This record gives sequence, structure tokens and C-alpha cells, in this order.
Amino acid sequence: MDHFYESIPGFFNFEDLYLWQVDRAADGARFVEVGAFMGKSSAFMAVEIVNSGKSIVFQVVDCWDVIPSRALREHIGIGPEGVIGHFMANHQQGGTLPHIRPVRAYSLEAVRLHEDASLDFVFLDDDHTRKAVASGVRAWKRKVKKGGILAGHNIALPDVHRGVCDVLGDAWKHTSRDCWFHRG
Repeated sequence: MDHFYESIPGFFNFEDLYLWQVDRAADGARFVEVGAFMGKSSAFMAVEIVNSGKSIVFQVVDCWDVIPSRALREHIGIGPEGVIGHFMANHQQGGTLPHIRPVRAYSLEAVRLHEDASLDFVFLDDDHTRKAVASGVRAWKRKVKKGGILAGHNIALPDVHRGVCDVLGDAWKHTSRDCWFHRG
């Protein structure tokens, strides 16, 4: 399957982290991405999963109720169907919709859908406030299997950095591209 993520509006620069996770995953692995917006990063991950030939369950969590500014709505063409409509259309057009499981929920609602120690990879890129980051890291950390990876984006933002450190202390590593990860 060919990549199409470049055509999707949004920000995504952590291809190396996603490639690493698909490469290390075994058949039957379970991945969760929290914070998807228009689907740029999830499109990349879905294509990599398909191309790997591995049976990886990929759940994409977002509340999709963010209302971008009028200027941003006009710039990226968000119509009355809202952000979730564009997310779904992007994955439908790219052919990846059958390979993802979209869940419309806030992070701390979606975390309840998973048993403790049941996930191989969780990526957090939603609310960037210190309190929300700490809450998300604390909640999702319990869901990651021993040896699995909990990761996130925007570690250079002071609130994200503080939130990660509030829960993990120094038990995390910085990756390239402004991401962090913790091995369960």
C-alpha cells in the first residue's frame, strides 16, 4: 500500500518511532494512538502495519470535537462534517479505514476499554497541559505490557515535559523528533 499521509493536513514528524514499533511488533500486537486530528500520523501507521503483513490491531482515539479557528477551518477546508468527517474521509480515500479502529472518546474514557498490561504500544498526543499529560501517562502506563512502549509527542513543551516527569521521573528517554518513550 502506498503512503498518502503527506496529503493530510496536520503535523507529523515521528515516522522513525512508528517504524520502530511496527518492526518490533509481533503478530497480534495491539497499538493505540491517542490524539489523531485529521489522521496524518494514523495514516502513516496504518499503511506501515498493512505493508508489514503483521496482524496488528490499531485503535485511534480522539474526541474529534476540537473546533479550529475560522482561519484554520478555511485553510484546511473543514466543513460541516467537522474534524471527524475529514479523519474518516482521509482514511477511506487512502484505503486504510478497514485497518484502524476509530474510537470517539477522550483519553481517560478510552483507557477504560483496555485491560491492564494488554497493549504493546501507546502513543499520546492529545491535551498538552501538565495536568492532562500526567493523568494520561499515569492511566495509559498501566495498560502497557511489560516490554511494551508508552510514548508521546511534544516533549519540548514545558507542560508536556513536566507532566511526563511528574509520573515517570527520569524513567523515560528522548527520541528524535520531539518525542519521548518509556518501556513498560
